[in-house]
Amino acid sequence: MTVRHPYENRLAAFDRHPHPYNSTALVLFEELLRQTADEGEAERFADADWLGRAVGFLATQRPRTAGAIREAVSKARQV
Repeated sequence: MTVRHPYENRLAAFDRHPHPYNSTALVLFEELLRQTADEGEAERFADADWLGRAVGFLATQRPRTAGAIREAVSKARQV
């Protein structure tokens, strides 16, 4: 996986979480990745403070439509 500019590849273990993620959480994360990359801001994922705030905000959301998911992620990117 490529984690930051200038394209440093590294192996990231995703098997150390206390519980499995539900489908809503996975869709929210996918949308966060998409929106952030589309805006040319993928380097923000290297900012632990920003990522923590965005994920913390999304953890409280329960969107059920595609539009609500896009809106929630858009708001999360601004926190």
